[in-house]
Amino acid sequence: MIITWSKYTGKTDPDGGGAITYMTAASVAKSLDGKARRRDTRNPLPRILRGSPDLVGAMITSIPFKCRYSSGVLSFEAGDIDLALFHASDPALIAQLRRVMVEFEEVAFVGVPVHQRPPILWTSHSHTGRLELNFLIPRAVYVAAKVTAKRVGVAAVARLGVGPDMVIKSYNPHPPGDEARKLMDGFRDRCNSKFGWADPMDPARRRALAIPDHELKLARNAARLGAPVIKTSDREQLHEAVCGWIREGQINDRPDLEEKLRRAGYEIVRDGEDYLSIRSLRDHPKGLPRLTKSMRMKGGIWSRAFRSRDYAMALIGDAKRQELAGHHKKRKALDDDEYQRGLERRRKFNLQRYPAFQLSDDEPTSPNVTIGNGRRELPIERNVASPIMIKPMEVGGMPIGDAAKITKLRLLRSLYPVDLPEGLVDQIRFVNVDKKAVFLADGSVVQDTGDSILCNKTSKVAVRLMALEASAKQWTVCEVTGPDDFLAALAVECGHLGISVSGIDERCQHIINDALVAAELPIWRPDGEQTPKEDTLVPELDPHANVPPREQGGAVPPSAVDLSRDDPEGDNAVEPDEYGPSI
Repeated sequence: MIITWSKYTGKTDPDGGGAITYMTAASVAKSLDGKARRRDTRNPLPRILRGSPDLVGAMITSIPFKCRYSSGVLSFEAGDIDLALFHASDPALIAQLRRVMVEFEEVAFVGVPVHQRPPILWTSHSHTGRLELNFLIPRAVYVAAKVTAKRVGVAAVARLGVGPDMVIKSYNPHPPGDEARKLMDGFRDRCNSKFGWADPMDPARRRALAIPDHELKLARNAARLGAPVIKTSDREQLHEAVCGWIREGQINDRPDLEEKLRRAGYEIVRDGEDYLSIRSLRDHPKGLPRLTKSMRMKGGIWSRAFRSRDYAMALIGDAKRQELAGHHKKRKALDDDEYQRGLERRRKFNLQRYPAFQLSDDEPTSPNVTIGNGRRELPIERNVASPIMIKPMEVGGMPIGDAAKITKLRLLRSLYPVDLPEGLVDQIRFVNVDKKAVFLADGSVVQDTGDSILCNKTSKVAVRLMALEASAKQWTVCEVTGPDDFLAALAVECGHLGISVSGIDERCQHIINDALVAAELPIWRPDGEQTPKEDTLVPELDPHANVPPREQGGAVPPSAVDLSRDDPEGDNAVEPDEYGPSI
């Protein structure tokens, strides 16, 4: 297994639609020579393994930074993964791949709590005869706005509701530098060793010339789609010339190679452990390419491992690949201790740069919360047959410089297409899109469970937000429970939005009706008509009315408000004693 990161970061793909389409589409246009393109039909279809395209697209759209996402692929050799078992959703194999994906995320976000990470999309491609696990990561995390700890490497933990506001901050899961590269290399080596997968760094697999990934991909596309073979590149032309020098005995090691290149009119711009970067200084003998820009040459004969002609001949000749082990200095695998030290250094760095915060203890929670428009996370058995496009969302007249507000508003609008009243955005501390929970500045938490909207305590801001969410869900009638002041305030807010409110008993209905009369709003009746505001009679609740009745004998949450039956199977059911007032 090998990990490859894409160079694209969403600078020209602000909603992530291009990346999501590539990962999920049944067919895509493939480049053959950097210009010509041919349609490549994927059979079998891509599969969504983890995450939601809609949710990840909404998060990418909400990010106010130039670099919006990172993407890449975990590629396996054909013999590493049995595709027949994979397509049959073999439980052991699927569990193995899930462990790999989870550990990859832990390495990429070490030190960042799960609730502060962005949603991540994983899909599979297997139409090439081998498995590829593609990932798409929004490049942002939530952090506490202030750090009060003074010691370096120690982050203050702010309690949501009483601590500082939450803000969004740019985060690169694979930053430049040797430290990050070694960490991902360590993850790769551990997985390959643990599961017995092919090791790309095995000396017996070393190539005389390492072709860049994009050039190899163009060649593979051309071969698979039956296109003409791409012409020989400057890199391959120079490599063939060097191989000729080796066969003729003109060079015997890398110092000889460097001297020969200089005499041929090339400049050694940079020399590394496994590469040489060169460019042309003057005209060259016939058969050698002119390099107007610096070009990096990688591979066995371009590395410092080239210390004898026998080693080079084993690479370019017909010798068995296993013979290379005798000539190549075996690489030192990243041992567990060094790997753990690297993780710890990255964890401390992330804790300092991305301050952690804890969610409120009285946060409403429920398993299997629906995501956006009633859609759940797609199961692993689901194939994707059509592209998914995410439309960018507007931010109204909000100043573009207020990145945190823009992000919160966009995330909220990814759940509900509503226009918030003036000042309400300022009251939002944090939007957990995955749980459909909104944390407010006064410490209240509003959560949408599908068939109910819940809140942990009464507040004017929470009541207003709950009513707006109910309106966005196109509910017209709802049943409400909670403290008296909550019932009255919610009845008025819902009344202004055209939503009829009923109580669970006669006393609650009196409170609701009195509040509606005082606000000069019509009173709801179970027959669907509206009573004039002068009429303060309390209607008898009809069990056949369009208000969802409570089950007989069931416990009533002290602050639960059933608004609809979006979730008839009750997957979003919650424990009643966890909440304060809610609708």
